[in-house]
Amino acid sequence: MTGVRVSRLLVDKKGRANGALFVDTEGRTRRIKADVVIMAAHAIGTARLLLKSTSHAWPDGLANSSGQIGRNLMMHPLSRMVGFFDEPMCSWQGHWGQSIYSLEFAETRADNDFVRGSKWNLSPTGGPLTAALYPLDSVQPIGKNLHERVDKWLGRSALWGMTGEDLPHPDNHLTLDKDQLDADGDGLPRLAYKTTENSKRMLEFMSKRARESLLEAGAYEVAKQTLAPEAGWHALGTCRMGDDPLNSVVDRWNCCHDIPNLLIVDGSVFPTSSCVNPAATIAAVAARAANHLISHRQEY
Repeated sequence: MTGVRVSRLLVDKKGRANGALFVDTEGRTRRIKADVVIMAAHAIGTARLLLKSTSHAWPDGLANSSGQIGRNLMMHPLSRMVGFFDEPMCSWQGHWGQSIYSLEFAETRADNDFVRGSKWNLSPTGGPLTAALYPLDSVQPIGKNLHERVDKWLGRSALWGMTGEDLPHPDNHLTLDKDQLDADGDGLPRLAYKTTENSKRMLEFMSKRARESLLEAGAYEVAKQTLAPEAGWHALGTCRMGDDPLNSVVDRWNCCHDIPNLLIVDGSVFPTSSCVNPAATIAAVAARAANHLISHRQEY
């Protein structure tokens, strides 16, 4: 059924998930029953729905005996370096995404003052609007400086984006806002997130290496965009996977420790973020969970 909004997950007297309440396209609250409930509402939506599915048995949110739902939010901190070149490179062509990527700095190195690493991706730099609006070195040009920026950017630039592996931290979390409510009268998600010192050191290192790379490639100037404002689209980790029910929400088969027939198959189960785009991993983990569910159906 499409166009509906789930408002609550439901459990029976035995503590097993048995369906959900949802609001249909005409605004009516309806109920759907299920023997197994599978959630895939993203790290924000899944955690939020569990937190607002409270009851006498679950005052802090459904399946939240660990208190970990909403905790360990990870956001893939990002830094970018743009190199400007004399020769035309046709860098206005192509999709806004990686044309080339490198995992050379993806792993922990003993001589660094941080752990884990970043994926580098080389991207086209877009057209005149991107050149005009893209903030570099905390400067947004206007007037004559704006024309000069577009002139040197358009077709003669290259961009390294460095996506850092965000490590889980309990203070980075999602809660329900008591003052900002949705149409159901429930709190909207409120995010508390601070880039860790490990990530800051990591991105500073990556920025220096990217600058060196662009200069060696022939760039006459390199500019920096630190902690890009559009970063954070890879929200992960709010219902983390683990073997210990005291500090995790789901087990290795994506089943909630507290409610085994309630499964979560999105990026919220990631115990760490890695430094790569998560979609393929999410799909693989979901397929693995589905195969296990089918082959062990009698246990659910």
